[in-house]
Amino acid sequence: MKKIVLGVFLLLLGGIVFPNSIVAQTQNVLTLVYYSNREPGNIDPALAYSANESYLLFNIYDRLVTYEGEDAKTIKPSIAESWEVSLDGMTYTFHIRKGILFANGDPLTAEAVQYSLNRVLRKNGNPAWMYKQAIDESSIKIIDDYTVKITLKKPYGPFLNTLAFHAASIVNPKIVKEKGDGWLSSHSAGSGPFFIEDWQKGESLTLAAHPGYLMGRPGFDKIVIKYVGDSNEMEDLLYSNESVLIPLFPTDRAAGVRGNPKIAVDTNLEATENFVIMNLKISYFQDKKVRQAFSYAFPYEEVLKEFYGGYGIQAPGPVPKGIFGQDSSIAWYKTDMEKAKKALSESGFKTGFSFDAYYNQGNSLREGILELFKKNLAQIGIEMQLREISGEQYSSMRSEGRLPLDFTGWQIDYADADDFVYPLCHSKGYYSSRSHYKNIELDALIEKAANEPDQKKRQKLYSDILRMIKEEAPMIWTVQPSNVVAFTRNIKGYEYNIALGISYKSLWDENVYIDKANSVLEEAKSLLSSKDFNSAIAKLNEALPLFEKIGNKEKTQEVQNLIEQCNEALKASGNIEKLTQEASSLFNQAKTTFDAQDCQKAKDLFSQAKDKYTQIGDSEKKTQCEDYIRQCEEKLAQTQAPPEEKKTGIGAIAFFIGISMVIGYLKRKRKY
Repeated sequence: MKKIVLGVFLLLLGGIVFPNSIVAQTQNVLTLVYYSNREPGNIDPALAYSANESYLLFNIYDRLVTYEGEDAKTIKPSIAESWEVSLDGMTYTFHIRKGILFANGDPLTAEAVQYSLNRVLRKNGNPAWMYKQAIDESSIKIIDDYTVKITLKKPYGPFLNTLAFHAASIVNPKIVKEKGDGWLSSHSAGSGPFFIEDWQKGESLTLAAHPGYLMGRPGFDKIVIKYVGDSNEMEDLLYSNESVLIPLFPTDRAAGVRGNPKIAVDTNLEATENFVIMNLKISYFQDKKVRQAFSYAFPYEEVLKEFYGGYGIQAPGPVPKGIFGQDSSIAWYKTDMEKAKKALSESGFKTGFSFDAYYNQGNSLREGILELFKKNLAQIGIEMQLREISGEQYSSMRSEGRLPLDFTGWQIDYADADDFVYPLCHSKGYYSSRSHYKNIELDALIEKAANEPDQKKRQKLYSDILRMIKEEAPMIWTVQPSNVVAFTRNIKGYEYNIALGISYKSLWDENVYIDKANSVLEEAKSLLSSKDFNSAIAKLNEALPLFEKIGNKEKTQEVQNLIEQCNEALKASGNIEKLTQEASSLFNQAKTTFDAQDCQKAKDLFSQAKDKYTQIGDSEKKTQCEDYIRQCEEKLAQTQAPPEEKKTGIGAIAFFIGISMVIGYLKRKRKY
């Protein structure tokens, strides 16, 4: 009996068609490689707060808004296809794109948006602060299934930028409620281009492509993220026969792989500011001219070259390059010993002074930078004694605000100047207990810029803020580092955004596309030689975008010429007119059926019409058919009970559809 049921089950599965998906015959797999200390911890979007988690979450969830390409300054639509902002900057009305599906097939609606954002506030994890300054749980209202209105407690200029941060990811409420709140710490329940298929902690994490992803199917079917212990193992994988991408390749090994014709190497500027805090509790640092002297005496280029391998730039003040609010017209401090001497001579400590600087045991970076800095300070009459202390002592002195010089850094949360100038330079900011810097005028400007809804006015305010910070010199802005990425040259579509990291969705394997394009072209030529012009045109239209994506102009032209030949042959035989009539008839039948709410039949008819318009080469009518097919699928999805989430995504849908059909079959046979 089990064999009979299995046979029926497989037969039923054979008839299932999955919307918006292309089932690959062989899986196309990309391997990403990270050091083991880069493995994510808690990946619940409402709780995660490190870069290790962020760059993963950006690829498995969607948010209301996002950025595109390399631009991290311009907000673009994502789940929200459009939005309006009230004149006072207090109310945001978002219109949600219809047809978005979570990885398990559930539709994404306004309910999920409200639930997800309120969940961030309710969980009150590390990222919650950036939302609590603008909204509370009463702020988010559902207008209808696809409209959400958010009313702020006060105008907040960077609000849209905070919605592009990973904490504002939209999760599937049904799954979270069914599985329990803690389930998201190691699983995914999103609508993004990938979902977590498997996670072997300490070894690998496997992502599978979301086949129903509305914004386009990813170029790879799977991404296997491997975590390795050392550089040798990492480099060995790069030379394997796999498609491999290493986002954080060791900078000291980059030169060794650059000359390899099979390996591509690129650099990405990070949204990270490294800086030195000068402690204003100490008398000499209370003198602005002393702080300026230290800023001129710092060995910026030497530090960048010797300790960062030249990968990066001198930090352009507190706001990184590439982030809204940065002003490239401001010239920040460069190493200039004459200006350092002059600034010190204008201070209340013109004869110099001596002090102790500390580094934690084993921290060769801090020690090395201090050694270079010590030499320069000696030239202007300042004696700095280096003191090595235990890590515990260093942490204690730091938390108590007793370090004269504190080497530290700040990495981006949301892509806006407010995320940098407030925590770094405001008297109530994150670093205030370590710098003890307070400037009432600067505080007021920082608050005004944050509360201003007009972006042009905000940019002007941040320019004023940065000029004031340069003059005040509360910190020494040292390095904005770059990371090195290495990957096998068959990988194309590499796209990095300073706020979002690497887009996994945009990556694709050139070899796979070349093989597919050539295979389809050969099929088309075979059909052409047998005078099956209609089928040949369909195959040629399939091959054309593949060759265009690869960038093979010669093959693209060949395909276009063959399409013209087929059309000429069909025209001569009168088939074009016949096909046009057939396509038009099918299209009209489909519209009538669609208006009658018979979506399944309408979808089938539109699919038949689309095939014929493809053969004819009528792209406008083909697009209309595709639009109607999508509308049919959306309506069908809304009328069907959504399946339970399974790791295998599409496999789960198939399983439950198959089971229901099997049960129906058995009921009719009275065998259950």
